[in-house]
Amino acid sequence: MPNALIIAYTHFATDGRVRRQAEALAVSGWHVDVICVAGQNDDQAQPNVVVHTVRMARYQGKSRASYARSYARFFFGATALAARLYSRRRHELAVVCTMPDLAVVTALVPRIRGAKLLLDVHDTMPELYEDKFAGRWARFGSGLLRLEERLSAVLAHRVLAVHEPHRHRLMEAGVPARKIRVLLNLPQRNVFDRAKALSKRPALLEPLAKKFVVSWHGTMSKRLGVDIALPAFALARKQCPDLHLLLIGSGDQAPEVRGLICQLGLQESVTMTERWLPLAELPAVLARTSLGLVPNRDTRATRLMLPEKLLEYAMLGIPVVAARLPTIQYYFRDSIAYFSPEKSDELAEAIVRLRQDERLRRELQLRAANVLQQLEAEQKARPYMSVVNEMVNNRGGEMLGTAA
Repeated sequence: MPNALIIAYTHFATDGRVRRQAEALAVSGWHVDVICVAGQNDDQAQPNVVVHTVRMARYQGKSRASYARSYARFFFGATALAARLYSRRRHELAVVCTMPDLAVVTALVPRIRGAKLLLDVHDTMPELYEDKFAGRWARFGSGLLRLEERLSAVLAHRVLAVHEPHRHRLMEAGVPARKIRVLLNLPQRNVFDRAKALSKRPALLEPLAKKFVVSWHGTMSKRLGVDIALPAFALARKQCPDLHLLLIGSGDQAPEVRGLICQLGLQESVTMTERWLPLAELPAVLARTSLGLVPNRDTRATRLMLPEKLLEYAMLGIPVVAARLPTIQYYFRDSIAYFSPEKSDELAEAIVRLRQDERLRRELQLRAANVLQQLEAEQKARPYMSVVNEMVNNRGGEMLGTAA
């Protein structure tokens, strides 16, 4: 049985992309060791996947120094763990998931000893840095991160981008085109199965059975626009009083969001979980909502995002209202309802229009489903395991190419 190592500064239970890679390897006959930040339900892995955790809190805040300390602590812990695990397993493959890009150093021991190294770039860190830390040092820090991005790619045998515009962005940054492969963040059909999800009755939604539930889920940060969605929701409720907003997640902006809910007098019409839901629970909750929101701001980082929540809504048959941003439009074109970024009044109008027009909701559901089917077909033609096989010279036999 071949052995693989995955290293990610994240929680295994809530990071769908990391889980999908681990499961694809396991289904294809690999033993997989995963090193991540300790979190709840991280032990819920499938056979042949073993989760090892670095006992620390994943930092969320606005302090550069605290981020650096958190990353350094993870780097030291993950590097030591990776070296110990390699001495037992002799991994043929090491996968390092960003952010940060510099996490690639945690796999240096397996890399030096002969393991093939796959760098999975989840997000463009320079753009995110500029979004998060505005000011005179933002450009300087962003420049350093672009250099780090290129150097990290030098250490890798292959680099994964999350979509086509992202691939072009990495090439512009100096990453050789021959190294880059695209792996979309497509949800797993067996997890985001609408029929299966609707067969469950999550307690979270029981009090909202007679409401038209509008949902948002993810990390509460300024760039993702929850503070744009709340005023829009307040405006929409004036015309559609049966609306209820469900916010699933947490993050830096959570205190501001709580305050804004009170300021707008929405305490009775907004449910805020203040925590992420494990992937095993999330589909059952989302499937019983009627409309999904993707209210991202227009920033250098969000222009390059194909939000995973958008893909999850589409797979569960939930119509979507999203900010009109380049990467979203590149893939979904006329398959979702759009509003101008940061325009709460336009978002409110879109919510009201979809609440009142069931036929339009159904039409958008079907269009988005067709887009998703096309993306799945493209990914099936170039599966994750084909990248792995290409790197390790098809070690382990033809069966390794069967899992997507």
